[in-house]
Amino acid sequence: MSPKYTEGFKIQAVEKALNRLPEISLTEMAKTLGISRSALQRWITQSKNHQLENISGNTASLA
Repeated sequence: MSPKYTEGFKIQAVEKALNRLPEISLTEMAKTLGISRSALQRWITQSKNHQLENISGNTASLA
């Protein structure tokens, strides 16, 4: 069974991934966060589609 991550963790992971230095790959960032690259990519896509929400219920807009 895959681990469950909070929406807050997902949003922070997406923010870190989108704000990473150019020389850091998405794969390296995912490894640093302790998650798979595919999970991180999926969360980025969800964020761009406004499908991630923060704790207050506001849709995360990181696109």
